[in-house]
Amino acid sequence: MQETSATLPENVLHLAHFAIENSIEPILLFDQKGRLTRANAASGEHLGYAMVELENLCFGDIHLGYTPAQFERLWSTLQRYHTLTLDLAQMRRDGSIRKAEIGMNFIQLDTGPVLCCFVRDVTQRSQLDETLRRISENTASDLGIDFFKSMVQQLATLLDVEYALVSECTNVEKTRVRTLAFSYQNTLVENIEYDLEGTHEASS
Repeated sequence: MQETSATLPENVLHLAHFAIENSIEPILLFDQKGRLTRANAASGEHLGYAMVELENLCFGDIHLGYTPAQFERLWSTLQRYHTLTLDLAQMRRDGSIRKAEIGMNFIQLDTGPVLCCFVRDVTQRSQLDETLRRISENTASDLGIDFFKSMVQQLATLLDVEYALVSECTNVEKTRVRTLAFSYQNTLVENIEYDLEGTHEASS
């Protein structure tokens, strides 16, 4: 027998309510029609909506390109398996897009079943994955030192940084390094050797 909110002790309900409302990550509840029935304060902050505006939204308003038919299939899947994690694009109120990892749970409340979504912003992770993929594609044909040279140039370009380098330790104590490839302002420059003491690498 699955417990509903009506069968849970009052102190447990208060704890659950507190946890939801004070979570730093968005928590969204949708009914079977895909209508947003409840959202915590973090949802409004992350998505750029006032709390009263969230009341008028549906699943497809937030999750880009998600149609009612797709949500119906999603609901059926969660009804069967109860939990699912998806990476979806979310649209903020201002039209900007972010990538989100959404942990979905099908739960039964005394008011009826809902889809409870725990949302985590993974935009930066997605951007990093894309950067690494492009570096891999653009350096696939390079070997040896040419690979390192190509990689630092790709890193500097894709990350839009002034310096990019690949280095190796030159002593057993690992206190001194030599660059294998060094890019400055998108130009390959002469390799250098230096002590790590007092540098960022020594503390990382």
